[in-house]
Amino acid sequence: MKNKGIIALFSTLLILTLVVTPTASAIGAYRDFIPAASSSEESLIVNVLEDEGVYSDFPDDNYDGNEAGGGVWVGYDGYGYSRTWLKYDLKHIPKEIGILSAHVNFYCNDEYASPVDLPIGIYYSDDDSWSETSITWNTQPSFDVLPADLIDSPASPDMFVPGNWYSWDISEPFMSSLESDKMLTLVIKQIDEIALDLTWIYFIEKEYNVFLASYLSIEYTTPETTDLTVDGQSTAPLINYIQDSTPDLSWAMSDNGPIEFQRDYALEVSSNPDFSGTQLLSVNHTNIATIHDSSVGNNLRPFGTAAEFRYQMKYDTSLLTTSGVIDKLYFETIDETGTIIFENLLVLLVCTDMTGVLTSDFQANYGSSMPTVVLNRSIYSAEIKDYHFSIDVENTFFLNARQYLIFELRFTNNTGTLTTTPITNDIGGSAAYSYGAGAYTSITAAVTDTRANSLAVEFISEEAFLIPGDTGNYYPFYTDNGYPGRIQLKYDQSFISRTGIIDRIIFPVNPFSDEPVFEGLRVYLAETPVEGALSDTDFDSNYGGVTPTLVLDADVYTFRNIGGALVLDINNTFYYQGEHELIIDIIWEQKISGSCTVFRAMGVGGYRTYNITMSSTPAIGNDTRSYDTILDFVHPEMAIEYAGIPLVNETVYYWRVKTCDSTGIWSDWTSQSFRYMKLNSGPQFSGLDVSPSPAHVASPVTISLDVTYVLGISGVWIEMDGVNHSMTAVGDTYSYTWTPSSAGTIPYTIYMESTIHTWSSMSGTVEILQAVTTTTTTTSTTTTTTTTTTGSTTTTNQTGPPVNTTLLLIIAGSVVGIVIIIIVIIKIRGKE
Repeated sequence: MKNKGIIALFSTLLILTLVVTPTASAIGAYRDFIPAASSSEESLIVNVLEDEGVYSDFPDDNYDGNEAGGGVWVGYDGYGYSRTWLKYDLKHIPKEIGILSAHVNFYCNDEYASPVDLPIGIYYSDDDSWSETSITWNTQPSFDVLPADLIDSPASPDMFVPGNWYSWDISEPFMSSLESDKMLTLVIKQIDEIALDLTWIYFIEKEYNVFLASYLSIEYTTPETTDLTVDGQSTAPLINYIQDSTPDLSWAMSDNGPIEFQRDYALEVSSNPDFSGTQLLSVNHTNIATIHDSSVGNNLRPFGTAAEFRYQMKYDTSLLTTSGVIDKLYFETIDETGTIIFENLLVLLVCTDMTGVLTSDFQANYGSSMPTVVLNRSIYSAEIKDYHFSIDVENTFFLNARQYLIFELRFTNNTGTLTTTPITNDIGGSAAYSYGAGAYTSITAAVTDTRANSLAVEFISEEAFLIPGDTGNYYPFYTDNGYPGRIQLKYDQSFISRTGIIDRIIFPVNPFSDEPVFEGLRVYLAETPVEGALSDTDFDSNYGGVTPTLVLDADVYTFRNIGGALVLDINNTFYYQGEHELIIDIIWEQKISGSCTVFRAMGVGGYRTYNITMSSTPAIGNDTRSYDTILDFVHPEMAIEYAGIPLVNETVYYWRVKTCDSTGIWSDWTSQSFRYMKLNSGPQFSGLDVSPSPAHVASPVTISLDVTYVLGISGVWIEMDGVNHSMTAVGDTYSYTWTPSSAGTIPYTIYMESTIHTWSSMSGTVEILQAVTTTTTTTSTTTTTTTTTTGSTTTTNQTGPPVNTTLLLIIAGSVVGIVIIIIVIIKIRGKE
């Protein structure tokens, strides 16, 4: 590249240009000050993995290590055009995340020679093979012809102003990458690379200043727990008259986004509205591991100071006992209660192989690892309860217990409770921090110390078997390429303390291992009643007659390495009951590429059988090797049956529930009260009526009665001839109308149900008598008499001599007995 456009800036360059007046196209001077769209929407941050510029005037040069002006460039400098290539690793982001939008954000550091501003676009490339250490103008991959987004306003020359962040919408390419290889490549360039105006702009790459380097902001939904019901009831008076001593407790999670689903839930039932004391029922599927518990001294840093802060804390591997996906961070305080309120909170986690204590160089402390942003909030409240508070992070970070852990906090103020935290000196931990004005974006720590804060972490995953030490095994990820294979792993049920739907299977490996790729990969899960060693001659017999569940069937599958763990992301179709031993059965048509080893132990309660190829030699066998394996569960059920301490009649109870979405973010608690009030009385009834009276064959008949109950009526049914019919309600009156087709005695029973499911009933009979047609012949004439009865009106037509009368209808009820006799008088011809 011509140094004219690059080096001229060095003498006056300010690394951090933070006090600015944002333009209409800027999103703010601080990358972390992106406010949430609403209480149910938040932003997840992904730092750039690789970034480098290419330059047409020196098309064969690679500019890795050249940090002039900020390190990456876009535009025309009078000699050639520059572009910037960006790569982002999305492996730690769940596919099920409720994405609203995704943006790439770039910090404009400076301009060269007061350039004219022309539109700049962001382009997607599906080729992730490039490297920042080798890419050149001539070797850069192809990319889309049309930009995913562009900035073309306000009018030139003020499109881009130094000291501002600029944002491009890359939602479509982001989702495409998330659903495929989870590696996103973008190119940022001037839309028109024909114009000869000076348009050169300096942006910042991560080697120059990681805090001002480009990043992705993914706006996604956060959950809200709603619609709490107890046995289907949510409002008075019925919620205060729960009849079942083991009622169903149900809830819902709001569907705020396009792909929202409940990953987990927590539930408590208490006799106290503040949920203090012993809980009658507590459901929580996560497990908490203490990294360090201090009781020696206290320190105001970082939670006892109302100021800007950048704080790093490092824990040695000697303090880490469990690997897994982190859900929450727990900190101990000297205060029993309170509320900490962070402004512009940024939380990062990283596992590193860097030994020794933290230094004053924040960036160098990461070593070769890239930190994961696990929380980004403009305002974050943390309640202190029982001398602890937690920070609920996104479930995107895998803690590898074989490496050192660094957690980092940045915030601009704490406007809530200022509290001190216990610390211990010289036990395998160290701290580095700065506070006061400018600390949030500082690159150098003002204080370093060999101490450790009390810290516990809550895992959403379950370690099926923790392998001590670093003994590795080649199967199946180091087997020969180009060959088929099969391996079964069996874990004793005592290894797994949880039940639920298995979402991911994680194998801890070296963080810098390859990512193995398999063709024709199929994975089955099963609980097998077969105990002991696995057969290597009949793999299917190891299921013990149980039909396995196919949880993955992929033409090509890559085992992604998320910071020291190979992830097998399977379909959520297998529910582990915990009744038998778990079999993981992995079958492939051929291994394509990539190699790494997994950690294992021998003779500890697990088994393995295999048919693979190593060093061009078939290997078939079985043994007692157990792999270090982590199971990631999901719990999508939104109702449970109460199974806690028995409820006491005529007692009020309180219950609350919170839900966890696909990113691992928890909703707030939502609570409700109910009363267990057992009632045995049933509905009351009166005013039984049969109408019309008398009734007749082929004419409608209505039976009605009044039914009441203090808590309401759920329904009333009349049963005739073994068939139940719903009675229609008008106010308190319930009725049923039918048309009899024949005479006879019809028994019936009326059933009445209250809204609390208590019952009453009454029985009776209806007798139907119908008219007959009679023909009488005499010596002189024939008289025909036809009698038609409609309702209570009888009409008679007659000709001929006198005939006998017929009794038409008798209706008798068990509650009200009425006998009606209708006499038909036949007039005789000739005496009218």
